[in-house]
Amino acid sequence: MSKILFILLFFSTLNLFAQDELYQKYFEYKTLSPLQKQIFDEFIAEEIPKGTQFAITEKLGARNTMRLACALFYRNQTGDVENAISIVKWIFQLQNLDEKSKDYAVWRGDIKPTQNYDQNMREFIGTDLITIYHKYKDKLPADVKKELETCLIRTAKGALKRNVDPNYNNISIMSSFMMEYLGTEFNIPEYKNAGIEKAKAIYTNFMKYDTLCEYNTPTYYGVDFVGSALWRELSFSQEMKEMGRVLEKELWLDVATFYNANLQNTSGPYLRSYGIDMKKYNAIVGIWIAAAVDNPKLANLPYKHGVHDECDFIVPIVELGISMPTKALDEFKKFSKPRFIARTTSNYY
Repeated sequence: MSKILFILLFFSTLNLFAQDELYQKYFEYKTLSPLQKQIFDEFIAEEIPKGTQFAITEKLGARNTMRLACALFYRNQTGDVENAISIVKWIFQLQNLDEKSKDYAVWRGDIKPTQNYDQNMREFIGTDLITIYHKYKDKLPADVKKELETCLIRTAKGALKRNVDPNYNNISIMSSFMMEYLGTEFNIPEYKNAGIEKAKAIYTNFMKYDTLCEYNTPTYYGVDFVGSALWRELSFSQEMKEMGRVLEKELWLDVATFYNANLQNTSGPYLRSYGIDMKKYNAIVGIWIAAAVDNPKLANLPYKHGVHDECDFIVPIVELGISMPTKALDEFKKFSKPRFIARTTSNYY
């Protein structure tokens, strides 16, 4: 294990933020603010352009299409549930394809991956499927619900077999949740215990330096917040729920420490990020911040002008809700004062 010491000007240590009240907000589609609704609706419009007939195409990509299904269930307007169910059934087809047909089939866990397949799709698609199962299973036909349960068990099997490194934070946080949730729901102790143990490893490593290995990244921290919110809201394990709340709170304080509201950006350095300027691309952390500050003047989203678009992450944000220290939220709204910070972070990975 190696360590990296970062020394930065104009930012503070975590001690700047004492124990504080939490800003907690849960959402329904009808109560979304104009800004939140704009981000949400623009994602759906990007996938289903106005005036066009809904159709599933591989061009959209499996992850975005699955996220669209979550959005349609959540919005629940005329035709939305039917279209969302058709996406879920399409995902079944991808999981059931044989090895010669598609690499997608590897996310079952019983087919050897090829260099063309991104195994991380298991976690992104799997967590969205769990959200649908948890919140909307009563809207599913009996046969679809039964096949979804089979699909989810296969997904947990794949996560267990892959056994992603706990320090590959954004994926491992989702993977640990998947295994704990599905292992508990379907009474498979091997999956449940593996999920809890991975969560403990993630949490223990974070608490050493109050940072994750994917350090200070506007990209992957955004996924980490989705994962910790899944722990908080949907885990069966009370231990995982509590770890999720602490991880989420401390990570928000860490982000706020490095955030300059005048620049609407975090300071570097960064580990593992394909973008560092949140004024140039739709960073996932930027979407969380935009939803929380709920003010277009303070929201750092370039929308279609960005070089990378992750606005689909508005969907799990409104599905799971926001929980962050109020002092972190204040820091996202207004720069407090110049400060100096020395930071040690793990570099296991």
